[in-house]
Order: sequence, then structure tokens, then C-alpha cells
Amino acid sequence: AFNPYQRLLTTLTEQFSVGVYNLNHDTVALNALPNAFVGFDRQRGAFQPTQILSRKQWDFLYHLHGSVHHRIRVGSREQERDDFGLKVVWHDDLSQTGDGEDWEDIKDVRLAADGKRILPTSLVTGGLKLDQLQEEPFLTLYSVLTHHAYQADAILIGGYGFADPHINAVIHQVLRSKAVGRRRPPVLVVTR
Repeated sequence: AFNPYQRLLTTLTEQFSVGVYNLNHDTVALNALPNAFVGFDRQRGAFQPTQILSRKQWDFLYHLHGSVHHRIRVGSREQERDDFGLKVVWHDDLSQTGDGEDWEDIKDVRLAADGKRILPTSLVTGGLKLDQLQEEPFLTLYSVLTHHAYQADAILIGGYGFADPHINAVIHQVLRSKAVGRRRPPVLVVTR
């Protein structure tokens, strides 16, 4: 079942500049596009928001709601240190259980500015997505989604059930952009 998906993405990248926003946490899109820029230094694990925000070329794969490759690295508790606090980092080799560092997928509850209890996590799921998107790397990845949606010559949507209001809002705004003088990009929704 994976081969047709891989052929589709490979063929698209041979003909077009492609950017993929993956809402799943799995490795399917990454297996099909193993050399795509993922927003992290895949060797060191560090998130690269500056490179994402300044990137002109496409050929990227952003895991908007997290990835099985994401881990929480517990940094210093001293605010003056560069590695202060929790950071979601990329862990390239899924066959390894860890390299002696303190890796986690979820961390202690924290209070948001409005008093809500937020569970910092490497995967964005459930009814608290909008709150969880306020943390890096998700904040930066979500912020460039709108830019790319408006910039796209065409939009291909596959395997999406339209259950995420924050994604639906971006799609809706781009599709109604014709009303404000912009060409409406063609959209293809792939279903079974």
C-alpha cells in the first residue's frame, strides 16, 4: 500500500516544488521523502526556526502536530543558560532507545497565561491542540502554514478528515482569497 503513495510524492517532487504538512505523527511521508527538510538539524536534533522562517525553497516536510521522531529534551533549569527549559528535538534513529540523555515525550503540567493547565508534549493531540500549538516547534510550523497556503500554485489534500478547526481556517481563507483579488489555487482532495 505504501508504493503508490511513494510514487505519487516522488513524481510530484520531480515535476514541482513540493511542501508537505503532515498532520500524522508517523513516518510514512518521511519514508517517501527521506531528504526533505524537516525543520530540525537531523544529526544534532536542534529545532531550526530561523531556517524555516527564512527558507525560500520548498522541498520540506513539516510535522505540524509532531512526529515519532520528536522527543522532549530536558535542558538546564538556569534561565541564563542557552539550553534552558524543555525543547522538542529531532531523534533521527528510531531504533535507538536513547543516547544516555534525558529524553521524554511528555513533561510536567505547566500553567498557560490564561491559567489553563497545559501538558508539554512532543505530539499535539486531542482537544488541546490550539493550546499546544503555542509551543515550539509547533508555533513556527503553524505560522508558516498560512504563508505557504497563500503562496501555493495548487493544494493537494490527502487523508485529511477536516476535523482540525485551525487547519480548516487556513484552507477556508485561501479558498476565499479570490474575493480579495487573488487567484484561487486549484485544490484536489484525494479520498479513497
